[in-house]
Amino acid sequence: MEPSESPTRELTLDEAVSFAILLQKNEQFVEARELYRRVLETAPDHPRALHYAGVLAHQQGRNDEAFALIERQRQHPSRRLVRSDRRRVNPAHADGAGLGNGEGHVR
Repeated sequence: MEPSESPTRELTLDEAVSFAILLQKNEQFVEARELYRRVLETAPDHPRALHYAGVLAHQQGRNDEAFALIERQRQHPSRRLVRSDRRRVNPAHADGAGLGNGEGHVR
């Protein structure tokens, strides 16, 4: 008798974003960034992916990219995620002055 393999399936976009957030919380930033990239490649205006990819970019010191991603999310009708983080990410403060420390942003 052959061992049965577990069936696999693709993740929905929302499941992929939730998994990326989990990776981000566990400081697996390379993997989280790649997953956000793949989601945004499929759905360029996905609000949660834009938001949390922006938070991740900020955590990694890529503040211009963070600001751009969060601004893109801000243009989306479901803007509620961005209000607090947008104030923390400002490309004019590339040295980190006045920015949050990136902790506690991934919910």
